[in-house]
Parts: sequence; structure tokens; C-alpha cells
Amino acid sequence: MANSNRETISVNDCQVLAHYKYDGEQYILTLSSSEIAQTTIPGQFVHITVSDVIAMRRPISVMSVDEENGTFDLLYKIVGEGTRQLAECKIGDMLSVIGPIGKGFRVTDKKNPVLNQEILGIEKFDKPYLNTLKAGNFSLHADMIAHGSIPNASNRRRCGLTIRYCNPSATKPLHPMYAQKAILCRGEKPSGLWKECKTEKPGEDDLTVLESNPIVDLPNPASFH
Repeated sequence: MANSNRETISVNDCQVLAHYKYDGEQYILTLSSSEIAQTTIPGQFVHITVSDVIAMRRPISVMSVDEENGTFDLLYKIVGEGTRQLAECKIGDMLSVIGPIGKGFRVTDKKNPVLNQEILGIEKFDKPYLNTLKAGNFSLHADMIAHGSIPNASNRRRCGLTIRYCNPSATKPLHPMYAQKAILCRGEKPSGLWKECKTEKPGEDDLTVLESNPIVDLPNPASFH
């Protein structure tokens, strides 16, 4: 049963069709809903009821959909009591799901794109700001800001470096990979959620002495469509 509102967002009673457990307390949950499977685009998420005990829903990104069979998959990791109770769901259980939610993105049809994806409805967020950077300049901004670049029309090479800085006492890694590949730039080696950090602060802050961190692959989910 689905009650639609706000264009494609709907409330659905979804049956659990499959529930797989992987290393690191990671799970893939397959649910039935033709409406969510047919209307979800890459980058969107759902709000899912995790149990009868916890009233607040949990937001989880849609990993993949199967339009033909009317199903969709959620990849999640146990990080608290909500996802811990969700992990106890069994095949045949019914879960209330609201979605799909979020702007999502699509493959752009524009010529010569810098990236092959664009955010839908970007004009609704705010007026764009053109930040022209010269060689050696950098831009410091929150990582949730939508940003991009116009194509390089010159015959000169363009390159850039993105650095994401975070305080390990206030931020948790989305995946152990981020902790393992992090570079300690100040203070002592972190503990807790960032204890997997493989580097120590180099003497005299000389990052050139560091060896490359080992490559760690994220889970390889099926293609979205």
C-alpha cells in the first residue's frame, strides 16, 4: 500500500525479501515496493521504520533498484540501537518506508561536462557564486556545498587537490576506509572511531616523508539501474 504526496514521495508498507550480513556488521536489505523502485533516482534515500519499539525512522540511502521486479536494496552498517534493531528483521517482515527523498542526480546531457553527473533542481538552493581561482589559490568551504567547475577551454593543464579536514573528536568516519587512509596533521594519533588511522604525525610537519596509505576498497554494490 502506498500513499503518495510531494510528487514522488510516498509511504509504503514494504516486505523484507532478503537480508544479507557481511563483515564489519554491514547488511544489505532487499525490500518490495514497485513505487519506490520505479521512482528512485541515484542519490536519493528513504526513511525506514526499524522496529515497533523505536518510533523515529532512520534515513538510509538506496543502494540499487530492480524496476522489473519492484524491489530496492539498502546497504547499512550497525552504528547504534536503531540499526541494531533493523538488523534483526527477518524475511517476510513488513516495514514502513517513506521515500524516495532527496534531489538525487542524473547523467548530464550537456556537451563537454567536467563531471558526467548533475544535481537536479540546483537552481532552487541559491544563486550560484563564481569563485575564480588563480594558480596557488584555494577555496575553503563546507563539504556539503554543491560545487563544480566550468570546462577548461584553454590548452593549459588544469589540476586540483581536494583536502577534507575533520576533527576526529567531533566527526565519525562513514567507513573504516576513511580512517585507514587519513593523514594525521596535528596532535596525537586518535583513538576511538579513528583508531584505524595508519599514519603518525611526521616530524617538522613534513608530509613528503609519508608513504602512501594502503588502498582500501569500499563495498562494491550493484549498479543502480
